[in-house]
Amino acid sequence: MSTLSIDVEFVALTIDELLSPAYEALPEHERDVQLAQRRLARWIAVSADGDEAEFNKRLARENRSREWVLERLSGVRRRAGFSEPDWVGKTRRVFDVLARDVACLSPQDQLAFAPLLEPLVDHAASALRAALPDAVAPFLTPVVFDGAVDHLRRRLSNLCELPFYEVLLGWRRNLVAAARTGDEAAGLQLLAGTLEAFAAYLRGGGYADLLRGKPILFRLLAMLVDQWHHSYLTFFMRFAADRHRIAQFLEQPDTKPRLRRIDWGASDPHNGGHSVFIIEFEDGHRVLYKPKDLRPDRFVASIVSALRRIGLPESLVVPEALVCDGYGWTRFVESAPCADDREVAFYYRRFGAWLAVFHVLSTSDMHMENFLAEGGHPVPVDFEMVLQGLRQRPKSVDDYTQAHWLAVRFMEESVQSVGMLPAYVQGQDGSLISVGALEPSVYPVQVLRWDDINTPRMLLCSVTEHIEIATNLPTLNGQPIPVARFRDAFLSGFDETMHFVLSHRDAVLAAIDAAHPHWLSIRKVIRPTRFYYMLLKRLYDHRNMKDSIAWSLEADFVARLFDWDSENEEPWKLAGSERRQLHELCIPHFTMQTASNIIGDRHGPVTRLHVDLGLKVIGSRLSALSSTAIDVQADIVRACLQMPQGARPVAEGSEMPYAVSFAEMLRNKLLRHSFRASRSIAWIGLNRVDHEVAAQLGPLGHDLYHGSAGIALFLAALAQGGDPCAAEQCRQALAATIKLVNSSRLSALGRALGVGGGVGLGSIVYALVFVSEMLSDAEALEAADVCARGISAELIRADDKFDLVAGTAGACLALLALYKRTRAEWLVERAVLCGDHLLDRRSATHGMWISSAFAGPLTGVAHGAAGMALALSRLYAVTGEARFREAAQDCVEFENSHFEVALGNWTDLRAAPGSDMARTPNQWCYGAPGIGLARLAMLADGAVSKCLLNQDVERALAATLRDPGGRSAGLCCGDGGHIEFLSVAAAKLDRPSLRVSARERLAGLQATWDRTGDLNWIGGTSDYNPGLFQGLAGVGFSALRVDCVRLPSPLVLE
Repeated sequence: MSTLSIDVEFVALTIDELLSPAYEALPEHERDVQLAQRRLARWIAVSADGDEAEFNKRLARENRSREWVLERLSGVRRRAGFSEPDWVGKTRRVFDVLARDVACLSPQDQLAFAPLLEPLVDHAASALRAALPDAVAPFLTPVVFDGAVDHLRRRLSNLCELPFYEVLLGWRRNLVAAARTGDEAAGLQLLAGTLEAFAAYLRGGGYADLLRGKPILFRLLAMLVDQWHHSYLTFFMRFAADRHRIAQFLEQPDTKPRLRRIDWGASDPHNGGHSVFIIEFEDGHRVLYKPKDLRPDRFVASIVSALRRIGLPESLVVPEALVCDGYGWTRFVESAPCADDREVAFYYRRFGAWLAVFHVLSTSDMHMENFLAEGGHPVPVDFEMVLQGLRQRPKSVDDYTQAHWLAVRFMEESVQSVGMLPAYVQGQDGSLISVGALEPSVYPVQVLRWDDINTPRMLLCSVTEHIEIATNLPTLNGQPIPVARFRDAFLSGFDETMHFVLSHRDAVLAAIDAAHPHWLSIRKVIRPTRFYYMLLKRLYDHRNMKDSIAWSLEADFVARLFDWDSENEEPWKLAGSERRQLHELCIPHFTMQTASNIIGDRHGPVTRLHVDLGLKVIGSRLSALSSTAIDVQADIVRACLQMPQGARPVAEGSEMPYAVSFAEMLRNKLLRHSFRASRSIAWIGLNRVDHEVAAQLGPLGHDLYHGSAGIALFLAALAQGGDPCAAEQCRQALAATIKLVNSSRLSALGRALGVGGGVGLGSIVYALVFVSEMLSDAEALEAADVCARGISAELIRADDKFDLVAGTAGACLALLALYKRTRAEWLVERAVLCGDHLLDRRSATHGMWISSAFAGPLTGVAHGAAGMALALSRLYAVTGEARFREAAQDCVEFENSHFEVALGNWTDLRAAPGSDMARTPNQWCYGAPGIGLARLAMLADGAVSKCLLNQDVERALAATLRDPGGRSAGLCCGDGGHIEFLSVAAAKLDRPSLRVSARERLAGLQATWDRTGDLNWIGGTSDYNPGLFQGLAGVGFSALRVDCVRLPSPLVLE
């Protein structure tokens, strides 16, 4: 039998424990200096992405020196006067229990290695049963108790399956080697139908080896058992105490109902492993047990009841709640279908009404999992995020960043912050995941599958499954119905309810006051749950368990999100609580009292937040409510739902402006919808995600494609044409970007954006170069140099997009654009790194690139071969290196192999057979205009035959001139890109007729604006499409282009 021969305490400490007052550094002669250096390097990598300066700032803020930290990382001992932590004894007991003899192991269990864990499960079950009071016995059937035990079994298996499998593989390799030498016993062990022999190996010393190799694993096993014990003991005791009240609450004839089963997977684990349970009784009734304060539920129910009494036009359903001390029970909402389209329309009207109510009550995080569809009623099932406060202006905000902060604050105060409107994040596989409440959410998960499970021959494979959440949507004929066909009903419900509140403002305020909202305990979400899931995945990874300190450091990734230069010290204290809760394998959970700005966890207060409290927010919101304010919020709803605004004719008697006047008018429109401070300007807009598939409203970032850098580029071009105000407006648009570039946050910005020339650091470099040239602005040129240095070798090597917009090709072009201005040789060296990265990452199959965002190689300039060819061609022109010339030629050859003569255009390789996607689009991003523009830009490089390039230009011109346009106005996907290509071609080929064609296209845009007061966009209106590639700034640039051939083309980063 294995015996415990190491001191568990000092091999299973976390970083927070190691640095606590309970421990001190070992004497110098006992320290492991190399171990300390490894640990420190890992800490810097995880918490500061390898940035030593940032890490040193963090240590300074925590009043720790590097030397002091290194001493403790090299080994510690417990200080006199401090007792052994409780977890140490519990960890030893886990080891002892697992090392017992087991008579028989059944392979039938479909949980990996569950038979090996059964001694621990049995021990925990016995301990729980012994702890239960007599009052629990009458309702605790064996089926219910076994279900609770199975919950523990599954959690333990989930933690142990990969580390145990790693040990099994080593044991099996040894058996195979022995069998090959004629050892029959080894061969028989391999053929066995159970893990009996493997279990004997573990008991004979394998567990001891595993403890030495992964000491934190045994501590985590002890912790999970402890969490399970306390959460179920608490639940059973609460149920016993409330059993009669629950029967009355559910109107059950049996005043002492018996349990049939408990479903434990109804929420994430919080607060030491507690989670929501779905309770089913023998008579079929169901109820939810929620281990949290349910007074917010009662508060919302009271408000809705009061609104009904004064005539709320929509019938809203709030699940009944039995509120107890710090926990409670709520009615289980049964999903039910709608009968017809009319009932679906009512559903979405009520959904819109809920949006209004939650906006009034300053509620957030009402995503798809917080609503259930009960026939024609969307029923919210979680109210912990009502009465949310709003951040006060940070001390770090100054005149250069105030406009951006105003834009952020506007969105935080808007109806979008409720969380119901469409919003999106990218999954780890690059897929788009909806996180609002009006669409289904489909997300990928990696699932482990086992062959020959729980035998010596068991084999592992990992598969990706897609989980769909659509219980928030109404169903009709068995199908979930998203909001798309019922957007008008949703908007109507929102608008009518907001106007109802306006008409009954005093009564609503009185209802809120009567509901006693003071000192409610509400949840405060610090970071998205998906972020915490990412960190928990690291903590569950057995490869990180070799050193408990290094394991615990994985949770310190949260430190990357802090600005260590900020003067505001209070929020840093949250990081320690986040780490500790993650070390408990729980999603961090924080609460606040509605009348206090103190935030705490289950152990008590943590820190003070600088926020305006929720009650103050509600009071201010209702006081300022007006028809105009409602219209602003309704416009946000329309924008988020991609609803057309409708025609808005301009005043009678207006004349079609000339090109520059049209650009000035668009500039004025941009400024009317901006946020302005004395030295800065910012915007909000629809940020396109997943390659134009969807969009979400928010403050614009710093990039060229959607962000402020692109708008600044347009304003610089306007200033170059003689506009006296545009130069200053351009500088104001770049103020926050330049400040960020010159700060210590540049490396974090690079990690967030990548290196691309459209949306990454390369795009900011290019915009700054363009502005410096247009305005003769030395500050912009200096900032471009600083930003270019942020395109580090590490970021280049990490790039897996490769293309012009998001990847290395765009970075290469931006670096060379700056080199053209400064002639600094280091820029060429960095651009060569980009080029070599491209060459190294070509596919052996076809010589092109497969981006992580796409399934295969593509044509086109934005994400395909044309953009790669352009970057490599320009790099050859500067370096004369043949490898770049040959690669550029390969790109052109590949792309031209996909030219369809019959259609006169290049095939869009994204288009699957039978899909709705156009096979040969005519856009800058994909198709003739972009390919033609790239080929024109390559003519002077000498990398590819001019004859071939000119042939492609003529093909592209023919395709572009055949296309009537009119689908979208933008540079990327519409008429703006046509105008740019035709105008550049007119100048480079000396063909005035092409300029005439460009003017005709611009006249079409001007006529549309004259007629409707807007232009055609992929989605939304001009109010929320301000950017360069998909918005007003791009159309304004197109207008300037037709009259100014000297402007460089941002579409090829020249």
